[in-house]
Amino acid sequence: KRAVLFGVARTARNTLQQAILADPLVRPHALGLTHLWETWSHGEERHWIPTMRQVEPPLLTSAAHRSTVRKLAYLSLLNYADLLLSGCTCGTYHRDTLLDRKAVGNLFDIDVGDNYCCWCIQEESSGDQAQIEPEADTTRLALVAYIDAANLDGSDPTVWFKMATTARRLDELLCSESGGIRRYQRLEKHALESAQACWLARRQPPNHLIARAWKEWQQLNGAEVPTTRKT
Repeated sequence: KRAVLFGVARTARNTLQQAILADPLVRPHALGLTHLWETWSHGEERHWIPTMRQVEPPLLTSAAHRSTVRKLAYLSLLNYADLLLSGCTCGTYHRDTLLDRKAVGNLFDIDVGDNYCCWCIQEESSGDQAQIEPEADTTRLALVAYIDAANLDGSDPTVWFKMATTARRLDELLCSESGGIRRYQRLEKHALESAQACWLARRQPPNHLIARAWKEWQQLNGAEVPTTRKT
């Protein structure tokens, strides 16, 4: 059952990467992700990234068609980011704070161990461990996809919340490389502030989630915590 689920996840990822997000019509709506893929394409260690098709896209003269492509890009970016995070099981998350929890749930509830994950670059063979895509790479891809999606439509507070938690996670993963400097702290704050600007109708669940996350962020960063608005 696990192997089947992993296979489905990989097929879904390949479809999103190769057939949709790398499509010349969709690519202009995923500029950050495209740039990251192109940057990584120069390194041999990341041979799994999609190949960019260097062809001119057809000219869409219909506003309806352009709108459809934009919506397709938005949904594909969100699905791609969610899939990346839910399929990565090689990391340990702290649950003490809301911001340090995983942005999305895992694809499965069982513990698969530290040496196996949906995003295996090379399968485990006799006597050898499987080579797993670095969690920092997976997290960075998801973060950039959330950013591209928010640039297309920034009206969903949950997208901003996922961006904040993913940025925080990437900071944690890169902390040893950066000497303890949090490179994505400003992005984390910006995402939470943007989430608050998308306040929904009264008593909607995301309102309470965002209010809690923002208060928590201020407490963690030593900021003065104002009175939370009613939901």
